[in-house]
Amino acid sequence: MPKSARPMTKKDCYMTSKQSFVPQEYTFVPKPILHFMRPLSLALLLLILFALQANAQSCGAISYNSNNGLAASNYLGIFQDSRGILWVGSYGSGVSRFDGKQWECWTTENGLLSKTSINIFEDKEGGIWFDHNDQGISRCKDGKWQQFDYHRDTLAIGQLIYDRFHNKIFVIETGWYGKKSTRLFEYNYETQQFQFTGKAIMPQNLLANYTNFEVLQGEYEMEWWVYAVNASKRFGDYYHIQNGQAEKLPGLPGTYEAAPRPVYSNAILAPETGSAIVQNLNGIFILKTGQWESLSAPNVPRYTRDAKRPSLQFAGCSFDARNNCLFAVYYLQENAYVKRYLLAEYDAATLHLRQSMVFSNPFFGNVGYRQIRKDLAGTLWLATTGNVLRLFPDKMYIPVNAPGMLPDAWGLAQASDGTIWFASNTVGITGFDGLSFKSQPKSMQTNKSFNDGSLTDPNGDMYFNSVNSPDLGILKFDGKNHCELLKGTKSVIGFFLNRDNNEQILWGTSGHGLWILSKGKTGSNVADWQKIDHQKGMLLDNVLTSLQDKFGRYWMGRTSQGIAMYNPKSDQVINWLRNQDPKNYGLVSMAEDLHGNLWLGTDRGLCFFENSGEIGPDFDLSSHLQRIGLDFTGESTINSCILYNANTLAIGNATGLHLLDLDAFYGHPRRVLMRSINLKNGYQAGPVGQNAMIIDRDSCIWMTAANGAFRYNPRALPQDLQIPQVFLEKFIAGKDTIFDLSTRLMLSSQQRDVQIFFKAPINPMLYDNIRFEYQLTGDSIWIKILPGAESVTLPSLKASNYRVAIRAVKGGLLSAPATVEFQIPPILWETPLFWLLVLTIVTAIGSLWWVREVQIANQKLQISNQKLQIEKSINEMAQMSKEKDKLQVQSIVNQLNPHFINNALQWLQVRVDEDEEAVRVVGKLSENISTVFKNSRIKRAHHSLSEELKLTENYLYIQKCRFGDNLSYEMPNEEIRTKFEGMNVPLMIVQIHAENAVEHGIRNKSTGVGRVSISILEEIDYVVITIEDDGVGRESAQKIGSKGTQNGTKMLQELEFIYNKQNTLPLEQRYEDGIFEDARGRYFGTRVIVRMPKRYNFEF
Repeated sequence: MPKSARPMTKKDCYMTSKQSFVPQEYTFVPKPILHFMRPLSLALLLLILFALQANAQSCGAISYNSNNGLAASNYLGIFQDSRGILWVGSYGSGVSRFDGKQWECWTTENGLLSKTSINIFEDKEGGIWFDHNDQGISRCKDGKWQQFDYHRDTLAIGQLIYDRFHNKIFVIETGWYGKKSTRLFEYNYETQQFQFTGKAIMPQNLLANYTNFEVLQGEYEMEWWVYAVNASKRFGDYYHIQNGQAEKLPGLPGTYEAAPRPVYSNAILAPETGSAIVQNLNGIFILKTGQWESLSAPNVPRYTRDAKRPSLQFAGCSFDARNNCLFAVYYLQENAYVKRYLLAEYDAATLHLRQSMVFSNPFFGNVGYRQIRKDLAGTLWLATTGNVLRLFPDKMYIPVNAPGMLPDAWGLAQASDGTIWFASNTVGITGFDGLSFKSQPKSMQTNKSFNDGSLTDPNGDMYFNSVNSPDLGILKFDGKNHCELLKGTKSVIGFFLNRDNNEQILWGTSGHGLWILSKGKTGSNVADWQKIDHQKGMLLDNVLTSLQDKFGRYWMGRTSQGIAMYNPKSDQVINWLRNQDPKNYGLVSMAEDLHGNLWLGTDRGLCFFENSGEIGPDFDLSSHLQRIGLDFTGESTINSCILYNANTLAIGNATGLHLLDLDAFYGHPRRVLMRSINLKNGYQAGPVGQNAMIIDRDSCIWMTAANGAFRYNPRALPQDLQIPQVFLEKFIAGKDTIFDLSTRLMLSSQQRDVQIFFKAPINPMLYDNIRFEYQLTGDSIWIKILPGAESVTLPSLKASNYRVAIRAVKGGLLSAPATVEFQIPPILWETPLFWLLVLTIVTAIGSLWWVREVQIANQKLQISNQKLQIEKSINEMAQMSKEKDKLQVQSIVNQLNPHFINNALQWLQVRVDEDEEAVRVVGKLSENISTVFKNSRIKRAHHSLSEELKLTENYLYIQKCRFGDNLSYEMPNEEIRTKFEGMNVPLMIVQIHAENAVEHGIRNKSTGVGRVSISILEEIDYVVITIEDDGVGRESAQKIGSKGTQNGTKMLQELEFIYNKQNTLPLEQRYEDGIFEDARGRYFGTRVIVRMPKRYNFEF
């Protein structure tokens, strides 16, 4: 008989290929039979394990199949290696590997001997083994393959066994194809070949009675458990063999339609019984004191004690040696639970139940499952004939179309007996006990409608917002049969229910403000309620959320309107409404943490408010709100916000559920660590409802959402708190690819576009939750890299020294940056010497021109003085003023010319290569110089609007050549130009503003990418010219010292002042700053508006 009970050792966890990885339905069946049993394995199991539709409650799940990159179908063994990669074998379709982000399929073209792999494991050297059943074996290590072909090599056709604690690999002949032998072969790591050990498993005298054998190893070397089969008989026999001595075990009790199947595990010796564990179609059996005893099916997890136990039918089991656990699957047979299964996890050493969950399989198609494995994250993987299913025990999802579930479930609360009650906006309420639903009490109106908001009092009574006429108000329900409308709330619509610091009920209403139920009152009379409404200064039409803070003040909010706060000391409400100030926030949910600070669920994401006792009517609330976690939650409305425990805040929005670590937030330094529950880790419920989140008595979070209801247990699985890492793979500059990035890279002056490739190690928890950011030299801002991207491109770089840092981010955890440094040397025209020479030549020309202009100006002045002496005193004074203005205009024109020349020098930096584009640049430049000097010669400070637009367009074209794709611009079309062709404007009034947009706005952006837009609109008496850019803005440019001399702008202002004196309708120039807002709430961009009268006199 087997050994007596003893403590379990690590030797009990031996694993064989058949033990841990062979599909249980194939166990102890002659291999030739497998060829026709593959599609039928465990016929009854295949009939009952239908892949469940998504219309029944289930633990969180993600289904993968060939549409996601897996092999075609018929998935078999599952294995997670030491690096965290998940492997899935299949029958005839290859092997699939998953790194947490994507699947990759391997076939014979990659090195496998066969496309069928029933088992996969890893040896001590990191080699991955693939068991191809009766075809042979493949091994892959560091990209190098070995193949052992049973039909070609001398290795016998047999069974692959891995002893992972002794790091030994065996093949045992098991009698296939008429060869009666159980010889033992061992893999030699040095020779990398299998060698015959000179030993056999079965004693020779037993071989004649059987045709083939299935073997698994016991706790010691040369200890085996064998299932011996005679093809002429219906059932086989069990043997326990040690040191060559065979002991026959008793057969299983009763008559079965199929042969019994052992649970393949070295935990086959359970420590409490020292017994073997096997399974057949009726259940799991344990050998105790010479007799087989059945393992009782577990209870289905329920919330109420009086819930009826459903009928279970055993579907199969699987052993996970790494985690020393036994999984059993049961089919819920009753019609109410059609297509749902119970999965139970046992400690394989003690057979104590660890956890159980109900699940469904969303895959439609073939049926049956093969293996169940637990990964390092604690999630479970099921291989089926049609899909690979990842189950999340910490989650439960109830689809909106689940039998018994109500559509439009908005409110929810837990009754005293544990039942979760959902209140629908259309069809009443229903209760959920963990598996099935309860109908609403007969005393409640059919098809009753409820709004958001619900509450459970200390007595277990629940309160819901009824909106059925005539039963408008708060409905009180005991969770059993009694329900009543609080008469004091009759005919009032409610949206929100909560309790204040004194356990008084807070009720947010529609049009009637916030109601507070005085302590000790029942709410049956209107007088029981204290009202905070318009009489106290309340301006919110509806109250969608409310709480009382540590100072005793009541905060209220409405998404579309804003925030209000009632101070009992002053008996007045302070309002911060959006229509009063667009910077104010809309509010729909909120919570107070143990520090007394407020967390506000606003229309622009989550906001933190460090609460203050001194808040008066002039308090600027929006300036004191800090937006938190936008990188994780986005900027969508935070519909629900509750304090889960002292160090965790739970929030819900359109992307799912998010948990904020408050300990990290209040730490030094302050960090934002966020755990997100979304589609990537089993969340399926859709956008979370408005204030539709509660914490049940088991500390699980419940919420209603667009697609149904969802429960999350934050304590069920380990958190993914491993600090992420990132490493650089390669650097591409032009046609050069560089892999060694340990030293500074010296690029050529022509290599201005670079691409940096990076990668993060595989997350062993197989979560796709890592993103990347990069930072350039001297920039304090980290720039997000698009999700899924593993490279960053930096185009059109200037000659300079660069340091690029890249880091990985996981829920707020930051990796150490990986950096690369490189240098781009300047081209000739980018050197100071070149520009010094150009400046010298231009200065000489400009000096000669300036002297000539001064002489002409002096001559004009002399003539003007002579005229002043001849004219009468009144006319002399008037003429003097006009001449003064005229001279100022001429002086300004003279200044515009050198200003233009100076900027023309900047344009010369664009291109001097001897190519067609350089010719076009010179042509544009020549055209602009001609325009400016023509006006200079005739002393005219104005020209046509079409000439000004041409001047500006030429300038932007040259800058486009200079900056390439980093600069784009938009000009008015030809139709508009033609329309205003005869209209005159001051010289360079558009060009100078466009120049400022490029030089001081766009060039100072960290990305260097920007756009300039020029548009023209017509009013009754005016033509409005708008110059708009998305640069850093004037304030930011000034902070970094990029504002230039301002000469061009000053000259335009002087012209405006002079000409406006002689015109009725004035010329106007106006600036608008911060016209755009980025994701972090920072404003940027500038808009210049020039209002030019259609009739404007430029002549003196």
